[in-house]
Amino acid sequence: MAGFAYPYDAWTATAEGILRDNGILYARRATGKGSFQFPSNPLNYVPTCWFNARNVFKLIDEFIAIEPCDENLLFMMWGHAYEMDYGFRKCSRDQLERILCAIAGKEGIEYCTNRQAFESGNRR
Repeated sequence: MAGFAYPYDAWTATAEGILRDNGILYARRATGKGSFQFPSNPLNYVPTCWFNARNVFKLIDEFIAIEPCDENLLFMMWGHAYEMDYGFRKCSRDQLERILCAIAGKEGIEYCTNRQAFESGNRR
């Protein structure tokens, strides 16, 4: 296993240590920071946003507009399929489709899995 999600954002130093001792590459929190900074501590990673965040399209536009640079950047959005299945906080498959259309095929952006990003420190 490469990654972990802290249930209900329940990060603790003890949990982080256990994950580290067991070779986990990254562990994400259940909040969003609205930033694209590659995490200095991948085992206590606060992603960019939830896929149904009110500002998700603003964040996508900001990320796409960033000029290429040498700094590690990462746009990481999280969400759960059950949220769409049950309409949790008005989440929908249409929302996810709009997001995917907004981010697809952009020049200069490397698309990867979380594992790939944290294994190689991928750059935008």
